[in-house]
Amino acid sequence: MSSLENKNIELDIDFIASSIQTILQKTHSNKQKWTIKKKHDRLSFACPICGDSHKDVSQKRGHLFLNNLYYKCYNEDCRSTFTKLCKDYSVQLDPTKKLAVINWVDNNSQQSWSKKDDDTILMNTYDKLLTIDQIQNWFNSGQAPLKGFMPVNVGSQTYKYLKNRGIRDDQMNLFYEGIKYNGKWHEPYVVFINRINNKILGIQERNLESGLKRRFKIWTFTELYESVTGEDLDQIEAIAYNKVSCVYNVFNVDYEKEVTIFEGYLDSIWFPNSIAVVGINTDINFLLKSDVNVKFFFDNDGAGKRKAKQMLKQGYNVFLWDKLKKWWHEKEGGDRWMNYRWFEDNIKDMNDVHKELHISYKELQQFFSSSSFDVMWITGEDKEKKIYKKEIRINNINWDKHINDLLKNDTK
Repeated sequence: MSSLENKNIELDIDFIASSIQTILQKTHSNKQKWTIKKKHDRLSFACPICGDSHKDVSQKRGHLFLNNLYYKCYNEDCRSTFTKLCKDYSVQLDPTKKLAVINWVDNNSQQSWSKKDDDTILMNTYDKLLTIDQIQNWFNSGQAPLKGFMPVNVGSQTYKYLKNRGIRDDQMNLFYEGIKYNGKWHEPYVVFINRINNKILGIQERNLESGLKRRFKIWTFTELYESVTGEDLDQIEAIAYNKVSCVYNVFNVDYEKEVTIFEGYLDSIWFPNSIAVVGINTDINFLLKSDVNVKFFFDNDGAGKRKAKQMLKQGYNVFLWDKLKKWWHEKEGGDRWMNYRWFEDNIKDMNDVHKELHISYKELQQFFSSSSFDVMWITGEDKEKKIYKKEIRINNINWDKHINDLLKNDTK
């Protein structure tokens, strides 16, 4: 069986080619247009959509790229995917084989993010993006629990929440607000918009509470698209749309430069050339598999520290909170114990760093590292708490010894 291998998962290229062959036989009367050229990265054939050249039947300007199963024709710029071509031309696919193909694309698809690459399929095929007006009209039509979907109004509870997080008035256009109704209660929500120009990739709605009272919903592009239009999205197409819908600013950064990845959208606002994910486990392999130079700024909590340690051990550049804390204590002066407790209680993410510490972007660069030796600067939150409970009665502790004790315990 011909196959394209990636991480021990095989793409059945013979199955793909056989299905395309059926499409060509259905669409071209000339048998010379039924042939398929197999290359290492694509299948080339006469375009079934526009018919390709009517003068030279040997032309094969339709290309199905094997790294993502997207289709592009260089005759009339026709675009599609493998599964959409099969659906449009009524080619029935074996359910098991079709599922295997979709899973392969989900786990292994590769895209180019370089502006220098003219054949970048990813950047050129997002023709189904929704406008903010479409989404606003749908939410306010009464078909969704979130109503009153609109730009943030000056003086509203959402406005005050964002101002308290350090958002300036000229940045309010980055957000929307709404009211969430659920039976007996209702409350204000802030809406984070993932956009490219005036088109929408995805949204995240969140109430204004914290801790156990915090509630949120992440809308993938598929959910938005099918809710707003009432149409189904092609399954292979949906994979790419949904991946980028969960990565905010993904089309608004320069991938020729270093890109910083944050856990939350509010954090990314304060860092140039940065993107944000909708959760610590968001799938960003489509970026990590490319040549993009990335670094990670995880939150200052248990989950963030565990993820930072994992990525640092893999050789990625990560932000070291403990190194920042030590630097800040030395700069701040005074009682180091009290400073540490204040830091732990008040500084959880980049948004807090911007709002409370006022440390510049350039100063923060010294706290990133890709050296595995610097894992010593990522201590376990639970172990820290246990040590501090024992030492809370000690006011004038030896700080350097204290940090060393933390690091020693963390490596056990």
